[in-house]
Amino acid sequence: IEFIGIPSWARRVTMGIYQISSNSTGFHQIQLGTSGGYATSGYYGQFGGSFNISTGFKLNTGGASSTFVTVATWICVSASTNTWATQAVIGDTTGGSGAYYSAGSIALSGTLDRIRLYTSNGTDTFDGGTVSCYYE
Repeated sequence: IEFIGIPSWARRVTMGIYQISSNSTGFHQIQLGTSGGYATSGYYGQFGGSFNISTGFKLNTGGASSTFVTVATWICVSASTNTWATQAVIGDTTGGSGAYYSAGSIALSGTLDRIRLYTSNGTDTFDGGTVSCYYE
């Protein structure tokens, strides 16, 4: 799920995520990008206190069931020209895993103009939920 065309003046990006699920085992994560493409490394931070972030901002732990559903508000704020800091509070609506947090940062090579929500293994597809994105 991609949002392309974020204006260069944007200093805050918020993504509302409601009951997203996917058809397999990959975890859901967010990557930021520039006109040159998405940053696939250089992310720093943690998810849930025990998972280090390196390839994107993680939103869940993945799992064997397509019923793993995430509800989250994800906020990304410009810390400087091309450095972005993020935070998210995430809930598992299946009733099993509870709530998580995710926080981190990334220094992009250029101006942010795109953001995507995707599955970690690249082959899963989203099969439920809604995602909205706005910037200011």
